[in-house]
Amino acid sequence: MSSEIERRKNATLQRIGRNVVIFSRLEYQLITLVKNTRVSGPRSTFSEPNATKAKKIPNRSLGRLAEELWRNLFTEPPLAVDSESVNETWVTHSLRLELEKPDQKRWKRSLDSLVTSRNNLIHKKLPKFDFNSVDACEALDRELDKQYEELGEHIEEFNNLARGFQEMQRELAEALQTGNFNIINE
Repeated sequence: MSSEIERRKNATLQRIGRNVVIFSRLEYQLITLVKNTRVSGPRSTFSEPNATKAKKIPNRSLGRLAEELWRNLFTEPPLAVDSESVNETWVTHSLRLELEKPDQKRWKRSLDSLVTSRNNLIHKKLPKFDFNSVDACEALDRELDKQYEELGEHIEEFNNLARGFQEMQRELAEALQTGNFNIINE
């Protein structure tokens, strides 16, 4: 194999690896967001329902995670508790985004685009790709670089959501510990 082909092939494989790692990080972010956007349980074991749900989530596909996050943020009603069956303080919280319909559609398109982009790379392009073609490697490199930029936008969006959610969780934890629920509304 010529050194030019080997060089192009290695550069392309590095870009593929970079993007696959980012897809993996995005999937982890989705798992974290899904498991934390709807939490309910007795105060004494508040982390247990969350831990149980977390064990179930990692086996879901990126598409299912994206769909569940969408439902949690925009379509699912807030969690309800049957007060007659509760013997202690029960904590329930849901994270929902109140956005105008066009912004909700943008979120949906963004999540769908993420899933489609990942599936096209992993299931369509890579299995049939000719790594011995310099032209094919260069063309894929351009696509991978564009995809990398788009993935950065997803990471920023999910990080912003996660930061807001973590702030809300800190406020809720403080309110539960101190009994001062006025801090949540400040």
